[in-house]
Amino acid sequence: MVLVTTKNDEACEAYTKEAEKLIIRKEFRQLNIPIVETSAHDNVNVDVAFLLLSQLIDKVKNRIRPLSYNETARNRKEMLDSVSDSFQALIQSHVTDHRAIWIPVCRELLKYPAFQRYESLHLLSSL
Repeated sequence: MVLVTTKNDEACEAYTKEAEKLIIRKEFRQLNIPIVETSAHDNVNVDVAFLLLSQLIDKVKNRIRPLSYNETARNRKEMLDSVSDSFQALIQSHVTDHRAIWIPVCRELLKYPAFQRYESLHLLSSL
């Protein structure tokens, strides 16, 4: 069993405290239920919740330890900023004609990992 909290992007710490109180109750304490704080809106820790659950089902000994929502959100923001910076630098260095048609430019940029990474993250965030 995994307890997953959501809407952590709204920063209502009272709900997280209530979830923590729930799992330390006497009848649940021996189950050692992990809590995963998620935000579907920001795509934070959603995959971790499912990965942890699958590891529990498979009885994996060295399970992942879910990070707090704040820590994961900060790491995700840093990664998105880095990918965006790389993408912007790639565009600035390869698109010299502001009247260029996007489709041929896009085909040319597809061979660069920075563009591929940005595109995959952009598609995921728009879902």
